[in-house]
Amino acid sequence: TLISRGVPAKKISVVMNVADGRIFRRAPAIRRSIANDDCFRLIYHGNLSKRYGINLAIRAVGLVRQHIPVRLTIHGSGPLLDELQELTADMGLEGNIRFSTRLVPTQELATLIQDADAGVVPYQRDAFTDGILPTKLMEYVALGIPVIAARTSAITAYFDETMVEFFSPGDVDDLAFHILALQADREKRERLVCSSQQFLRRYSWSQISADYVALVDRLARRLAKQP
Repeated sequence: TLISRGVPAKKISVVMNVADGRIFRRAPAIRRSIANDDCFRLIYHGNLSKRYGINLAIRAVGLVRQHIPVRLTIHGSGPLLDELQELTADMGLEGNIRFSTRLVPTQELATLIQDADAGVVPYQRDAFTDGILPTKLMEYVALGIPVIAARTSAITAYFDETMVEFFSPGDVDDLAFHILALQADREKRERLVCSSQQFLRRYSWSQISADYVALVDRLARRLAKQP
């Protein structure tokens, strides 16, 4: 996009904000198994703004709960918090939606996420969300959590249908359908987790951080040569 607007390609470097593998890593011994709990647990964590589609996730839970026991943990805060809590109350979903607004250390966040059966990235599609790759998605992948995500341009540039369970952005019925489909198919959840590891092998923080340091070193040497 920058190049198309006139920025020379040689002036652009990309440092992807991937999950730190020292904190966000798979821990099978900790993971709760749905086989031992009849409640399908979903999680969303991050900023609570309209463009991130959390209201869509809440409405989808309202549809899904008619068929399966389900619980969505919404961890984070933001301008939409009060509206989301009101929506939850209006739909009578207090027993299915849990809000967690307490700031926690990053290590504790990883443990909180690992209690879920799937992560939800319900972004609305607009000029902003089409250009961002959600860090939360990469954190779910790093922790070995299957992901249900909106089919946006940025996400599909790095993940395909074998790695993520996609739904149509803004479509609550389609989101509900894919939640039910993933809950019913444990083998598919495992396949998604396995396939999504391709992303981690290609974009590890150890490699990207080394590239970033090398970039800063090159810039510093260039500046040092200037009179």
